[in-house]
Amino acid sequence: MNEQPRAFTFDEAQQTQQEICHGLSIENNPLEAFRRLQEEVAELGIAIETNDPTSIANELGDIVTLAATIATQFNFMLGIAVAQKIQRNLAKYPPEVRDQMLADGIPSDQIFPLLKSQWDPDRDKEFEYPFEG
Repeated sequence: MNEQPRAFTFDEAQQTQQEICHGLSIENNPLEAFRRLQEEVAELGIAIETNDPTSIANELGDIVTLAATIATQFNFMLGIAVAQKIQRNLAKYPPEVRDQMLADGIPSDQIFPLLKSQWDPDRDKEFEYPFEG
């Protein structure tokens, strides 16, 4: 039986991925990293279509490590970017509003588009990555 690996924080994953990529062609080539990311997303789609949890986990791992590579190439921390996006999504799609909509009988497949249509895109600025300068 394989021992489950320790979970990494986003910062640890980004640092480790940077060490792995050091000296390789992908290290300073965001377009190559993006092309690889596209391939991994396509592979994830196949894994989902075939309902293969092991492949789904592997492809998600590939996607996150490539996202970490791209974050490093553009000098930002992936963990902060993800935190900013989650905070935005909590504001855009508040769970308490969703729960009330469900209680009011709104079909679940209509809630996401409804909340999205009510979002003021100018509010996105509140949740942008805090780049310096």
